Amino acid sequence: MVNHIMTESYGVYTYVWAKSSEYVMVTDSTAVAILDLSAMAAAAGTSSQRHILRSQIYPPTSMEAFSEMLNMWLMYICAIGLGSVYIVTKFLQEAVHERIRIRGKPWQFAYHFMLVCFRKVEDSGGILTLADVMDKSHINSMEEEAERKTEAFFRTRGGTPQPDDGKTTPNDKDRNTTIKYNGKFTRTGRPCLAFNTGQPHKPHMLNADGSCKGNHVCDQWCKGKKGTKCLSASHSRRECDNANKCSADEQA
Repeated sequence: MVNHIMTESYGVYTYVWAKSSEYVMVTDSTAVAILDLSAMAAAAGTSSQRHILRSQIYPPTSMEAFSEMLNMWLMYICAIGLGSVYIVTKFLQEAVHERIRIRGKPWQFAYHFMLVCFRKVEDSGGILTLADVMDKSHINSMEEEAERKTEAFFRTRGGTPQPDDGKTTPNDKDRNTTIKYNGKFTRTGRPCLAFNTGQPHKPHMLNADGSCKGNHVCDQWCKGKKGTKCLSASHSRRECDNANKCSADEQA
């Protein structure tokens, strides 16, 4: 598991999740959720002195821990009147349980997809809610973001997040897991996730000779039709300075 400190302001759903995770887990924190009450008041059209609440997000290390966090979050949200049981459980059914049961995603992905949904609602200025975020959002781009976060935060082995040893992943059962990246890449391949996120290359990303299956070009979304990317060979997504860069939702 990769430690990562986040300092952005978050909204109430992420803050309550942080408190839920704090209740369940006693581990090193990977994020800081900040709830800016003055921003919430401004969005509601009322005035308030600036008052910020902080809480650390503790990532689950098992499906059991994730399930308990979900239960705690549901209790908190409904108890303090931030959502009805029907609306909140419907959201969790679509954002979490259907990702796992119907789409065949691991629970780690569902965890990050849910947090992406929280942020989508919190950043919408009241336009989106838990009741409609799944219907009014670009699900593919949200899933791509969740995939990137899952790749960066978890190294899955046997269904349990473990520190990355660079040897095994869920798709490596029939592969040579001792293969090492040799510094070369495939110039005609898809943009490489490891290159763009700064993470080590995993065995399933490599050819038999150790070269990367992907192309080491920037995968930053850019303005244009859906799917347009920067594709510059001079930098990765982390350093992208393309004047047309945007989010996937901003593409035509």
